Amino acid sequence: MRALVPLLAFLPALAFAQGTSTGATQLKLPLVARAASLGEAMVSDAGDLSASLINPANVASLAGVELGFSHSSWIQDVRSEFLSFGMPVSFGSLGFSLGSTGVNGIEVRQAPGPSSGSFSSHFVTMSVLYGAEIASNISAGIRASYLYEKIYVDDAEGYSLDLGVAAADVAENFSLGASIVNLGRLSAFRATPSDLPTLLRIGASYRLRFGDLQISAFPAMAQELRQSAGHLLFGVEAQFQDVFAVRLGYQTGYSVRGLSAGIGLTYAIATLDYGYVPFSEGFGNAHIASIRLRF
Repeated sequence: MRALVPLLAFLPALAFAQGTSTGATQLKLPLVARAASLGEAMVSDAGDLSASLINPANVASLAGVELGFSHSSWIQDVRSEFLSFGMPVSFGSLGFSLGSTGVNGIEVRQAPGPSSGSFSSHFVTMSVLYGAEIASNISAGIRASYLYEKIYVDDAEGYSLDLGVAAADVAENFSLGASIVNLGRLSAFRATPSDLPTLLRIGASYRLRFGDLQISAFPAMAQELRQSAGHLLFGVEAQFQDVFAVRLGYQTGYSVRGLSAGIGLTYAIATLDYGYVPFSEGFGNAHIASIRLRF
């Protein structure tokens, strides 16, 4: 546990060492159903490839080869696809992912009246992930990503780093984790380069089992370091016989969303997950569907 303390202290210092202007807000979107339905609170969720988006240290104890695909339908016709792959190796666990978020059919208007055409906006991420146990029950992880964004005829590219640590079994059924994601920046888009929406998360997990029923709770906090905005996160998952799961999540500090929900169904090597995020103020709802294959 002592090895975790200097690592936790080091994470915020990295974030504050970056710039001030923020772009690439697409990186704030949860790309997998389980994360969305649990309020993105799984900072400590060892062995789950989808939870490595929240904390890359979660991939360190991956039990086998895992392949995942997700499709998200967000408000304002925003669509996302996300493909991920992870596997254990002799020196830890490796992962790779490809994500795409975009909007098609954006109208071009140069004067009042009918549009003169349309264009699309696309944001692509390609990532490499690595995690390993660095001490007894202490894991660390890192994700390096290449970013590319294009809107109409303008484009930008850049990089990001995600860092995380996790401490398993700090107490019985209780684990801790911390991560900082989206360290980096995009090149100049037209004239102005932008930093990324850096986010610090600290959270825990607590699990109880009652026969065939397992209850998992994920309390966490998140801080948007460039915006000085803080959020409390909470997720709870009830899983019956490791087959059917019901999930609820909640996030504070957002003006048009807070609650989330979802379900999961596992059969043989396949798990189907669905996440639902309702928005207020007439913005509509978000739907995320994922499939995971574990070999």
